[in-house]
Amino acid sequence: MRRRAGRTHNAEDETLSQIAKEAEARLAQKRAARIEAREIRMRELERQQKEAQEKNDRDWDDKSAKSILNSRVSNWQIASEIQVKSF
Repeated sequence: MRRRAGRTHNAEDETLSQIAKEAEARLAQKRAARIEAREIRMRELERQQKEAQEKNDRDWDDKSAKSILNSRVSNWQIASEIQVKSF
């Protein structure tokens, strides 16, 4: 009778061990999927940040160019007025 109890116990242990291994494998798959999703989100965020920075740089360059142009036009107008007044 003891022999049967031992066999049953071993079969139960093997079954539980197999169930645990399968559960661990599913957890590892979920973990890997989360890591991959996180990496994808990070790449997307980095791409968006890069695009925003490039747009900001372009806007800044445009504003700087307009400011320089306006300054030169103002200087030219002032110089023209001075020349007109001096004649």
